[in-house]
Amino acid sequence: MSMMDPQTIAGVRGLVDLPVPDDRLELVAAAFAPLLEAAHELSRKMSADEMRAVSPAVGFTRFAQTNSQEP
Repeated sequence: MSMMDPQTIAGVRGLVDLPVPDDRLELVAAAFAPLLEAAHELSRKMSADEMRAVSPAVGFTRFAQTNSQEP
């Protein structure tokens, strides 16, 4: 059984003021259930000992603002 069900969506809807009508709760839960399961699977894989040394391939940087006009 998925942890994502209409009752969960209704609870989240109330917490973050999402405009999801009652008649769409089942549809939204069905759409999110596979995403949640995939996220848990990825979390389990990345928590394995052999993954401890793995770093993200993407680095985030903060660009300084300048007054120069670039072409």
